[in-house]
Amino acid sequence: MAKLFSNYHRKLITLNLILSLIPIIIISSYLFFDKINDETKNLQEKLIFISNKGAENIATWIDERKNNIHDIAKNDIVITETKKLLDPEASAKELFVSKLSIEKQLQTSVDSYDWLTELMITSPKTGEVIFSTSDFQSKLNFSEENHFQQALEHKIGLSEIFPSKIILKNEYGEYEKGVPTLLISSPISSEVGLEGVLTVRVDVFKIISGIEKHSDFSTLDNYLVNSDGYFISESKFKDELLRQNIIEKRSPLELRVIEPNSGQLTKIFASTKNFESQIDFNGYTNYMGSTVVGLIKPVTNTNWYYIVEVDKQEAFLEIVKLEVTLIIIISLILFTIIAISILFAKNLVDPINALTKVVQKFDINKTNEELAELRKLSHGRNDEISKLYQTLRSMTGSIKKSSQALKLAEEKYRSLYNGLPDLCRTINKDGIILDCNKAYAKRLGYSKEEVIGKSIFEHVSYDNADDLRSSFETWRNSGTVYNREVKLRRKDGISFQTLISATNLYDANEQLIGSNTIIKDISDIQTLLEVDKAKDEFASMVSHELKTPLIPIMGYCEMLKNPKFFGKLTDTQLEAINEIYDNSVRLNNLINEVLKAQKLELRKLTLKKENFEVDELMQTVFKSNSSLIHLKQITFVNNFTSNTKIVVQSDKDKLMEVFTNLIQNAVDFVPEKTGRIEIGAIDNADSVLFYVKDNGIGIAPDKIKKLFTKFYQIDTSFSRNHGGSGLGLVICKGIVNGLGGEIKVESTVGKGTTFSFTIPKDDKLDWK
Repeated sequence: MAKLFSNYHRKLITLNLILSLIPIIIISSYLFFDKINDETKNLQEKLIFISNKGAENIATWIDERKNNIHDIAKNDIVITETKKLLDPEASAKELFVSKLSIEKQLQTSVDSYDWLTELMITSPKTGEVIFSTSDFQSKLNFSEENHFQQALEHKIGLSEIFPSKIILKNEYGEYEKGVPTLLISSPISSEVGLEGVLTVRVDVFKIISGIEKHSDFSTLDNYLVNSDGYFISESKFKDELLRQNIIEKRSPLELRVIEPNSGQLTKIFASTKNFESQIDFNGYTNYMGSTVVGLIKPVTNTNWYYIVEVDKQEAFLEIVKLEVTLIIIISLILFTIIAISILFAKNLVDPINALTKVVQKFDINKTNEELAELRKLSHGRNDEISKLYQTLRSMTGSIKKSSQALKLAEEKYRSLYNGLPDLCRTINKDGIILDCNKAYAKRLGYSKEEVIGKSIFEHVSYDNADDLRSSFETWRNSGTVYNREVKLRRKDGISFQTLISATNLYDANEQLIGSNTIIKDISDIQTLLEVDKAKDEFASMVSHELKTPLIPIMGYCEMLKNPKFFGKLTDTQLEAINEIYDNSVRLNNLINEVLKAQKLELRKLTLKKENFEVDELMQTVFKSNSSLIHLKQITFVNNFTSNTKIVVQSDKDKLMEVFTNLIQNAVDFVPEKTGRIEIGAIDNADSVLFYVKDNGIGIAPDKIKKLFTKFYQIDTSFSRNHGGSGLGLVICKGIVNGLGGEIKVESTVGKGTTFSFTIPKDDKLDWK
């Protein structure tokens, strides 16, 4: 009998396992491949989005520059003066006036665009440059260049990015040959035909503003290359490439997409044919020797390519996690089935049937009558039935606790949902609002009852309906939307800017029923950005408008002093002209200081880094300021001495400017003949302390805290006898802070003042 029961027992367990495993294997396989496909598709769509967006940004940037240059070429002054410059019968005076006029016009354009480094006017017949805004006049001829030929055909021509053959200012503010250069040419046309060609030298390093940074992947690398595979943007691994001597100065035109081991072009670049996009998910070796997946996208109207790469391990990390998770879940299910099969096979008797009926009708939210029946069934037993009773009793308590916890969690979720400061809404697959929080209804000016049941398209600004529709379709296709800019419209018709992010919402059967959407109101941020932009544009406009009349004034002053143009002046007339010229120079310097202070405030002043010795800097400061100080018979001392060489990596020219401002201030406030000014530097481990000390009149304690305020000057009769814009110390503070240091002042009335500032030895520029 025991043998028969044992055989039946084993057969039942085997049958249960087989019947249970078949659907589990089928469902698990379906879920496994379905999730893998979803993750792979999601990864592909992310890379496609990043590459499309990046290539589009670059193409837009280039088109905008072409339009800017074409607008300059269409200017009436540019057309008129170009015609005069190319007139072989024009006199020297006429040529001078024309050059002065066109320089004034073109210099305004140079000051307006930070990407524009030089404007040149070229003869359409010879291709020779007849005018340039650059300080370095070079004899250039573009007659054989493709961009020049396109301009002759009344098109806007774009050159290849090439290393300059002449000396240019590089991205660090230094002058060198071989700087990556981009030229754009536009025809200068009048009603009678082509008058000349306007050729513009574009700052290549400004193109990288079109390359966005994305946080989806920590290893993401996106960059631009030309048709030969050479970089035309900076690599994110520049520092490492410099250490390995793969590049000498920079990535553009030095670094090529070549596998380090094979010396061949990378697979993704070599596979590109007929200027088409390519994607590689199998993995390949990139220019850094890493195994990556990537996508290459051509940039419209150029021969450039935009490449996006992600480390293969990171790209497929979520898929690997999903595989491991599914394997663990399947293993747990199998273990549970085996345990249950053994449990049910042990006791095939009537109490099991009775127990099953009790369990089936068991309701934890009613009375405990069923528990009493379970006690009767297990009374006097010490077998599996009794143990199962104890287990069920414990499980009942756990279920009650879980139900309570679930209810509390639901209430907490509802409280968080309604209490979030961000705007939240829940929609179905057709875009109908199922629920929203208080912030959403309040911001839109509705009650919750008015919002629920409406389409999301009823709350979008009329001019942003297409953006919302695109966002909605992206969610339906990919399952996620992240920080899409969309304008929403209030009940009163007022629109405001938002960022929309959405995730999928599933029912208990894992069926997609809609999405939860988080909406961030960024209207205040948008307003602040517009105000900052308006301030920047206003400051630039005012500075340019102030400088514009100074150019002809100073030019005509120079001409008036030259007898060749208007004859010889009397001494009185010459004295008046010199006075006009000196005041024009002084006003021009004041405008430059105001503009520099504005750039410092907006953190847009260009700073560079270079290695130099402190001893060399101090000697240069001493020599450059000695002549001014000796004229007033002031003692000038350089206190710096050191047995070891101290090297600093910072902006040497800007430090010279700080020293010059501080020394000139000291000269104004020390007594003649008995005055004394000392400069020095002290090595402080990771930084260097510089100082300028004088024995002047000193500064009262209540005045010191105002010294670094714009346009502030110490209110004494002595200071009023000395000129100044009140911006010198503001500029000093801005430069020192930008270089990662601090500036301080110590003073005693009647005894003197010491200005000191610390500069880090290593590169710690606050902005580039």
